[in-house]
Amino acid sequence: MKKVKDYIIVTSVIIVFIFAFIFRKDVTRI
Repeated sequence: MKKVKDYIIVTSVIIVFIFAFIFRKDVTRI
């Protein structure tokens, strides 16, 4: 159970990091 929770947390962090990178790229372009 703890392993699954850690996996979900890591996945969420990666998704947020990618989303922030794309958002930052769009802001820089504008």
